[in-house]
Amino acid sequence: NGLMQSVDGLSLHPYVHCRGWRRNTPEAWIEWMSEVDKDLTRAAGRPVPLYLTEMAWPAHQGACGIDESLQAAYLARQFLTNLAEGIPRSIWYDWANDGSNPRETEHNFGTVTEDRKPKPAYLAARTLTSVLGRTSFARRLKGAPEDHFLVFEEASVEKLAAWTEGAPHP
Repeated sequence: NGLMQSVDGLSLHPYVHCRGWRRNTPEAWIEWMSEVDKDLTRAAGRPVPLYLTEMAWPAHQGACGIDESLQAAYLARQFLTNLAEGIPRSIWYDWANDGSNPRETEHNFGTVTEDRKPKPAYLAARTLTSVLGRTSFARRLKGAPEDHFLVFEEASVEKLAAWTEGAPHP
């Protein structure tokens, strides 16, 4: 009924942690977001800015859970991918765990524990902010499909963020 022509932006909460192996990663998520972006652009007849006002992977024991190290890696990969894809705002849910039960999904989304001790995800976010905080995304470098190389610039200084979805390799 013409609603899409009046939309200034769309807030999304794309939780993918239970989508299954290889469909629950930051890289698979951005493919889904690209499809959403195309559909919205087509429906509105123009680009519609997307804002991620909640996104995260819970570090818990049980169905769809990951460990804290992988949560930290996913946080970094998600924010880097968002910057490269031009997503202007991304908000990680949640800053602090909501409880102490390691098997409860809702207790374990945080970047810090319920008693405010930093988890690896907090350290990853702090590192990203301190290293890339004043840079701008410049370009992707080509590599194998499972390898990701993002160049960020500040003045004449380039910084490279790199990771692989595959087996570790030089």
